Amino acid sequence: ILNKFKESQLVQDIFYGLRPASTGLIIAAGLGVAKIALLCLDQFEVTKNIADLFNYKAIILAVVIYLVLKKKDFHPILVVIASAIIGIIFQF
Repeated sequence: ILNKFKESQLVQDIFYGLRPASTGLIIAAGLGVAKIALLCLDQFEVTKNIADLFNYKAIILAVVIYLVLKKKDFHPILVVIASAIIGIIFQF
């Protein structure tokens, strides 16, 4: 049955349309998380100072995590746990 559906033109067309839609949803979610984690919009609204717009500690942590992941092969769960511990310690 699975091979019949796999070879179906209708199923292939449906998945062809779902791929860009799911990619767009993932990108939108990622941008939303980045906005919340890396920007301090509330503080910027009050002070109107461009230096208050960015959460520098979170940006540095994101860059360090990116560099570590490029050089080493860590399991994503370990990265999430380590990031949570660092966030608690440094009160991000």
